[in-house]
Amino acid sequence: VISRELAKKTGVFHAEKKIDSGQLTIGAEDFLKQVRRISIQVNFIRMLLRFHPAKVIEVKYEDLRKDTENIINRIVQAAGADITHLDNYNTRWKKTNTKQPHMLLKEYDSIKKLLKKKGYSI
Repeated sequence: VISRELAKKTGVFHAEKKIDSGQLTIGAEDFLKQVRRISIQVNFIRMLLRFHPAKVIEVKYEDLRKDTENIINRIVQAAGADITHLDNYNTRWKKTNTKQPHMLLKEYDSIKKLLKKKGYSI
């Protein structure tokens, strides 16, 4: 939700450098609606993939950034490909904003409180 809101505000969805966007103004209820919509979409896709005959691997962006080499190895292994020719896992694409959520969201405390009440976390 935060990445999508930042992209809408700045007009930058992917960049080769960090973008200073300031703070986001989004209310707790609107934030929760977006989280719920994304959760429904993800669960629907997961359900569809259970019926797909191919092997499926789910990769979180955060995990890919944190442990790139091991995640890439898992993906390549799941695809049955040879990884020996891959020697550089770096990308020119950067996270456009690396600030923590409490620094990005003006309504952080109310968003965090509402999400926790509804069983989500930030």
